[in-house]
Amino acid sequence: MLKRIFLLLKYEAMLEFRNKALTGSLFVYVISTVFVCYRSFQSVNSAEVWNALFWIVVLFSSTNAVLRSFQRENKGNALYFYQTIRPEELILAKITFNYILTLLLIAGTIPAFWLLLGNPVQDISTFIMVSFLAAGAFSACLTLVSAMAGKSANAAGLTPVLGFPVILPVLMVAIKAAGNAAAGMELSSYWDLPVVLAAFNIIIVVLSYFLFPYLWRD
Repeated sequence: MLKRIFLLLKYEAMLEFRNKALTGSLFVYVISTVFVCYRSFQSVNSAEVWNALFWIVVLFSSTNAVLRSFQRENKGNALYFYQTIRPEELILAKITFNYILTLLLIAGTIPAFWLLLGNPVQDISTFIMVSFLAAGAFSACLTLVSAMAGKSANAAGLTPVLGFPVILPVLMVAIKAAGNAAAGMELSSYWDLPVVLAAFNIIIVVLSYFLFPYLWRD
């Protein structure tokens, strides 16, 4: 199973980076959005404002990256996968790949914010930990939503509509936890928020593992 998941990860990477212009546009989107924030604010001394802008950029960039997971493949590839692999392997591979892609986007967003808008974050290590936990929940939620919307004739329009309500609880917890870290609060005073994010990761991955086969057979 692990070998097939690894092969699927290689396949996903090949599909993603085959069109370098499309992949590069994700990072151009991040840089251009951060630059617009820079031109609007010049510098941000408030940790709350900095945190809000950061999560706006992360939300829309990760959404653009993940929601096309099941739109890259033609019907021939989908039929081949249906006959050769288990659906659980496919969904785990897609979630893992989208998690890696979201981490790369966050890894590009944080330095861009530091460079152009300054760095008012006081507890950087906790902020990065929260960002990585939120990236996992984002990718798992949006991958499952992309799988459900892929069955529709208007998947491109339906996916964002379905995705936002699902991802909203994760986003609210991530904003609050990252805001506390940016303000320099002791982790012991809000340790439950990162735990909730970790629980979101586990619950969504488990649900995807058990629910995706029913979508796959449809």
